[in-house]
Amino acid sequence: MTKNGQPFVRSSVGFFSAGGERIPALQSREPKPLTEWPKLVQVAVRVMSKKKADGEVGVGDTVRRILGVAGEIYKVWFYAVFGSKCGCTNRQAWLNQQFPYTKK
Repeated sequence: MTKNGQPFVRSSVGFFSAGGERIPALQSREPKPLTEWPKLVQVAVRVMSKKKADGEVGVGDTVRRILGVAGEIYKVWFYAVFGSKCGCTNRQAWLNQQFPYTKK
């Protein structure tokens, strides 16, 4: 997708430029609590939390570990195609914040 000639992506946390910066004009509302998400997503988040490894803070860390080499290949491909970062690090941090393994 493009806006003003610039590529952007829509993720579960809003609209982002190819560089991972949130696009102000396209910001989405605040995320809904997990209990309001579709049941399939709720189950997926719970399954991810059971796959936790030592040192992982939240679901974002687990997703990154599970994607492993495929995630790194995607980052290289995204940079080659769009000339900027994919924003995976921002999404990882958001997932860790929204779904931490320990209560704050």
